[in-house]
Amino acid sequence: GGPAVSLVAGGTAGFPFQGGLPGGGGLPVSAPPVVVSAARIYVGNIFFEVQEEEIKALFERCGPIRSVQMTREPGSTKHKGFCFVEFEHPESANVALTTMNGFHFGGRPLRVGRPHNPAASV
Repeated sequence: GGPAVSLVAGGTAGFPFQGGLPGGGGLPVSAPPVVVSAARIYVGNIFFEVQEEEIKALFERCGPIRSVQMTREPGSTKHKGFCFVEFEHPESANVALTTMNGFHFGGRPLRVGRPHNPAASV
């Protein structure tokens, strides 16, 4: 499977680190980098009865939305009280960050910020 890639201990060969991979490798070289989209925001402290459609309608005032991802409890229709909103444009995310943090929705002040753990937000 695929072309062999060798790392020379003395040179960087285009990689941002010196030497070989720690632990002898084991990671596929073709693994995509984890990219935190500048158009993606975290929305927390969401009242449990609020649905994705309501979040989308609320945040569309900041700009067009690509997706709303609400994490649900396993085997349940209840969400965990937070979601990720991805806008079409990073500028819209910036508007949401500056205008929607602390906005009262469903009786609670929303917490709006950048995702802390990009892996969890994919």
